[in-house]
Amino acid sequence: MSKMRPVSLILAVGVVFSIAAAAPAQEPAAGTQPPIIDTSKTPWLEGVTIPTKPPHVSPLVPVDIAGEGGNPVPATISEDIPILLMANSEIFGEKPPATWNGTDLPDAEWTGRASVRWFFEDVAKNRSMLASLTDELPENQVKVIPLDPTKSGAVTITIARPMKYRIAADRFRTTFVNASRSLSTIVTDITPPVCGLEITAGGESGTVYPVENPVHAYPLPKHADVICRGKLFGTAGDDESVTVEGLELGARMIVPAERATLRLAKEAVVTLKPLLQDNQQVDEKTVRFGLCEGTGEKPALVGQENPAELKLAEVKLPEKPFLFIEAADLAGNRQVLYIPIQIQ
Repeated sequence: MSKMRPVSLILAVGVVFSIAAAAPAQEPAAGTQPPIIDTSKTPWLEGVTIPTKPPHVSPLVPVDIAGEGGNPVPATISEDIPILLMANSEIFGEKPPATWNGTDLPDAEWTGRASVRWFFEDVAKNRSMLASLTDELPENQVKVIPLDPTKSGAVTITIARPMKYRIAADRFRTTFVNASRSLSTIVTDITPPVCGLEITAGGESGTVYPVENPVHAYPLPKHADVICRGKLFGTAGDDESVTVEGLELGARMIVPAERATLRLAKEAVVTLKPLLQDNQQVDEKTVRFGLCEGTGEKPALVGQENPAELKLAEVKLPEKPFLFIEAADLAGNRQVLYIPIQIQ
């Protein structure tokens, strides 16, 4: 029976690499030739001997990664949704290997517990993060919460466990048994973009952008705080900075007029710059912004879509005008942010 240990994990994603503990460095075994080192290129290695293989037996055993209940790990998992992973290997057994690679290991015994490292990796972004272990789980299990979507990810485990075996009547040698495995996986994106607008008019400016809060929340829906800054949100030409908390992040994010209002002159010439952000990638073909009427399920555009300049004097202003920005990410998660306008 495996002992319980603190094990949990909130992971970001990164490069595939393996780290396995090995026996302490020792002198090369008789008859082995160390590699030639060009110390003109690596002077810090002068006098260093690097053996071509471990001087003593260091068994390598297989390990399999399974999902909850021993089921296969899904090829596709979702960000922010925890899954349980299990490692199955003889390295967790009662006895270490009695032989390895043609060498007998008489009277083999474990001399310590297994050192287990879990990684979640994003190969495309060249990033990796080691697990943080907190939940009480058996030593061969971990709870994985992938934090970021990726089209090329992997779950990797590396294990090392110390053992000893008899080399003489009164002598034992200590070594390590190692195991590692990596499984490819895709992490799907469930978070809408957090896109806003940079607005200028009459020599003054304003910026509106959402910030996911709390980050990595599950279950859905996700929420965000919307930050409204600049003189265009103030009164009497004063700068203003207002945070509107707790809007649902998605297809109908409406900034309440009583909390923050964009103040524009009736004859204003407005320039708009979209601020695009997503935890994977915004689909730029879906980006729309401009003036609209009301806050329906889909923005009711007034005037030109994605205007370089918005000349208020040349459009018929609706009774309830809003600026909006609409965007979706590559997974189809959609966001629409509505910003109320007060015409002065």
